[in-house]
Amino acid sequence: MEAMLSDEDIQNHLLKLQKSLKGHDLLKKFEFDERYLLRFLLGANFQIPLALKRMQEFHLLLLNHDIWLSLEETADIIRSFNLIHLIGLPIRDRIGRRIILATLANFDGSASGQQITINLFRFWCEQLLCDDWALSKGLCILIDVKEFPWALFKWLTPSNIKMGITLLENYPVKEFMIHFVNKSYLVQAALKLIWPFLPRQMQEKMKFHFQNWSSLHEYVDPYYLPKEYAGSGANIDLKSCSEMLLREVDVVTEILQNNFVPISNT
Repeated sequence: MEAMLSDEDIQNHLLKLQKSLKGHDLLKKFEFDERYLLRFLLGANFQIPLALKRMQEFHLLLLNHDIWLSLEETADIIRSFNLIHLIGLPIRDRIGRRIILATLANFDGSASGQQITINLFRFWCEQLLCDDWALSKGLCILIDVKEFPWALFKWLTPSNIKMGITLLENYPVKEFMIHFVNKSYLVQAALKLIWPFLPRQMQEKMKFHFQNWSSLHEYVDPYYLPKEYAGSGANIDLKSCSEMLLREVDVVTEILQNNFVPISNT
């Protein structure tokens, strides 16, 4: 059951989490932004032990995995390239989650393409979670599988699958809802490979609509969707949407820098 807490209750939970962090072997080494901590609490339904576990797993991934570029490198890539394969949309699903659109046909299947995509995803999440409603409701990922590139199969290694699960399962967000649209036999084969490794709770957050548009419309109002998704809204301008992050890239970089800061030993 979802927690319904007053502002005072939320502040008390934040204080309890901050106290617990001081005794944690890894996390005590950092100073955390309060809004950032709130995101972990929301994702854990305000259960302090679960929030701590998610924080530990997420920060171990950030600190130890070589997939991550520096914030400055990622910001420079966003400024330099027209990255339209992964974009935030100026719309929400029916309960208020902001939407990220992943158009797999536009993905670069190389190792560098994978690295750019993961870092771009992090920047988009941070940009969209500046929105208070998205903070409280979470994010929606709309994955268009049409023309799935063969090259993306190279990403489906055991280590990459584990990394992706850790990222999505522990990201500081209320929740991710993931919707698959359009058809691809390659994606169906990929899902058969990945599915046994996914935690049950993650499986429950994945919805496979393919071309059953009425099923998608149960979650996203067709008024806001373009014709290609059987909606009546305007066509998606990928370039315009990508520029939404470009305009805010310095702000997002600063947010990421301030989310957690190493505590000086001096």
